[in-house]
Amino acid sequence: MAEEELSRLALDEESDSDEEGEVELGFVQAPEAPWMLRRQHFPCKAGGAAAWLDADSVPRTPDSCCDFCEEPLRFLLQIYASLEERSDTFHRTLFMFMCSKMECLRRDQAEQKKPAQSSSRSVKVFRSQLPLKNIFYSDTPSRGKNDRPLTTGVDLCTWCRTWRGEKVCGGCKTTRYCSRQHQVEHWRAGHSSSCKTQAPVPTNNSSNNLWPEMEIVLGEEERDEETGNTLPIVPANQSLALNAELQGFEEASGEKQCWANFQARIQRAPSQVLRYCRNKNAKVLWMRPDDQPTAVDISPCQLCGGPRIFEFQVLPQLLYYFGVDNEPDSLDWATVAVYSCSNSCEVEGYAREFIWVQLPI
Repeated sequence: MAEEELSRLALDEESDSDEEGEVELGFVQAPEAPWMLRRQHFPCKAGGAAAWLDADSVPRTPDSCCDFCEEPLRFLLQIYASLEERSDTFHRTLFMFMCSKMECLRRDQAEQKKPAQSSSRSVKVFRSQLPLKNIFYSDTPSRGKNDRPLTTGVDLCTWCRTWRGEKVCGGCKTTRYCSRQHQVEHWRAGHSSSCKTQAPVPTNNSSNNLWPEMEIVLGEEERDEETGNTLPIVPANQSLALNAELQGFEEASGEKQCWANFQARIQRAPSQVLRYCRNKNAKVLWMRPDDQPTAVDISPCQLCGGPRIFEFQVLPQLLYYFGVDNEPDSLDWATVAVYSCSNSCEVEGYAREFIWVQLPI
């Protein structure tokens, strides 16, 4: 691609960026107090166990499992995204889950273009929403450590503390599991000795199905002081100087430019793990110019049939904070983009939304 054409494309992107809307960046940190991440405080959080909004309608199998290996999905993160202008979406949270096996995520790539009802996925997102007055929470804001939700909700798995505990230990008759796999893991981790003695079940366990629990803090992305744009466009003749990794690339200039622009915007806040912008003009910050969804690829809402719009994306920096090893078969992605119902239509319990995963170059 000629340098003149790259410059023209850069100007097009710059003019379009004004319509994008404010982007909120998500950063992870240790919570000021662990109790602040309980469901009655409506947290934004990553890792640990899901803090379900509707505690009575926790998704069941097969929604709770990877469609490839059939093992329970790990809780990745949840974003509290209230739409307070409407009475039925005063409380609104999106929950993301993912299989920890990279082989399953690779298989996922061939499935994400298929119709939602026939595709198999290793990463899933659920939307839940409630009016201000509901059976689960007081309409007075919860502020203290001792505040409790109005209902206890369904029994959850002792091991992962996320999915429904529909299986009961045959020994103690009290410990519950979402799957045979988690029952076996808990048994090997020590329940074999505590089961017969009826020892109390600890509130925290050493389950390797939990990533480290952290709070997600959101803040607006800073705009360039000179241009007012959030997206710095890198001139084509400076792309290679931005990052040493680009020096070995032999691909087309378009790929270099996309990578350079991705890096430039990320480097303004390198520790960001999430980008949120629920706006009809919002744009995903892609790492690669290929492997992006078309309008046809983004399936409509399965409940109302309406279109979905981009709401947020998760960046690979989150894996660093989770302590995921940088090995060839370790979990990795370039970005994970979430598209939700543009109407945020009424839902009882939880509704599946659409995800597009772009893998690294």
